[in-house]
Amino acid sequence: MSHPKLYETRGAHYHDESQTTSFCLYAPNARNVWLILTAYGIQQYRLQMIKNHEDLWEILTDKAPPGRTYLYLIDGYHGRQMLRTDPVSFSVVSNLITRCVQSVVHDETVYSWNDQNWMR
Repeated sequence: MSHPKLYETRGAHYHDESQTTSFCLYAPNARNVWLILTAYGIQQYRLQMIKNHEDLWEILTDKAPPGRTYLYLIDGYHGRQMLRTDPVSFSVVSNLITRCVQSVVHDETVYSWNDQNWMR
């Protein structure tokens, strides 16, 4: 079953009240998934994600405030590990030193959209 607004449930979502960020990735064939939190293109944290019954990998952490860059390290079905950006991230950056594109944790409450009339 598809979800019309995957960005509401997947990807990175910062929770201001608890100062935590939840991450959710659909990877049905992965054997393991880790959240790689980076700073200036260098790994700072490697956090094991947990697979739920819908083949979604999830984690909640206080180590990823808005502005933190991240990648997913996916242990594929055939044992091949792959670093991937978040397919539903709101923002990405390209690091000139490592030549790596990374996703960025975004605070959705910073900007208030006012296009409701246009969207009708």
